[in-house]
Amino acid sequence: MDQIIVNKNNTAADVADKIIESPEAEVVVVIPKGSKLKDSESFAFLRQQGEAAGKGILIESVDEEILALARANQLEAVHPLFHGSRSGKSLSDIVSREQMMVPKEKPASRSKKTREDKVLEAIYEQPAEA
Repeated sequence: MDQIIVNKNNTAADVADKIIESPEAEVVVVIPKGSKLKDSESFAFLRQQGEAAGKGILIESVDEEILALARANQLEAVHPLFHGSRSGKSLSDIVSREQMMVPKEKPASRSKKTREDKVLEAIYEQPAEA
């Protein structure tokens, strides 16, 4: 998978040329916030050019407007911070238990008494002093 980094001043034609020139069948187009590519026609053009060249295109951006435009034009679009990276794995210090691939802890059995249970039993089982 090839990665194409777009600068804010690149046009759809510039990006399409890079997609077509890529030797890879799958291309990730990283578009920055504030890019000129903020219209539906640009993304429709990229999709058409990608299809004509037999390329799969993934749009990656932190700009929600860009992501929405890409999706509206049937392009896969992801936010790199919230949806992980292209490989499906992302670098993060906050991960779910499933992502950690750590065996799940067995739930505490109800048959085991907690320390609090033992203390309460000890208090109530003592004979009353006269």
